[in-house]
Amino acid sequence: CEGYYCTTVYAERCGNLPTMQCGDITKEVEVPREECKEVPRQVCHQVEKELPPLKEKVCAPEDFDVCRPVPKDVCEDVQDSVPREVCEEIPREVCDKKPQEVTKYVDEEKCHEEKTTQCQPKTTHTCRDVQERVAKQQPREVCQEEPQEKCRDEKVQS
Repeated sequence: CEGYYCTTVYAERCGNLPTMQCGDITKEVEVPREECKEVPRQVCHQVEKELPPLKEKVCAPEDFDVCRPVPKDVCEDVQDSVPREVCEEIPREVCDKKPQEVTKYVDEEKCHEEKTTQCQPKTTHTCRDVQERVAKQQPREVCQEEPQEKCRDEKVQS
């Protein structure tokens, strides 16, 4: 720069530079859980119920076999040196039909309703902050000084 007075001046020049930073993210996650509800169900059990006495019944008494042992003599002629009769007592049963009063029982079923809890797995989706380190691009201002020559219109004396 002849004829001019020049000096070097430093000027700050700034600009945005992309930089990578780590941070937490929010994302949708599956949350397993159980969904339960009360459900009615029928519970039954057998109950023995005695029928009313015979005099209150409309039906007739029942006939049953009543048996008793009755011995029977079975004899046989035996021809020996002297003929004779040999008898043997053989047991046998003799049965007669006789009406008898019978107490009858009828199985009756009694039922009642009970509430039971039934559960089933159910997955729901929800958004949560998750501790997961993910690189994100974030702008950052970076400045640096650059030399510039600044001149004034002054004669330099030599």
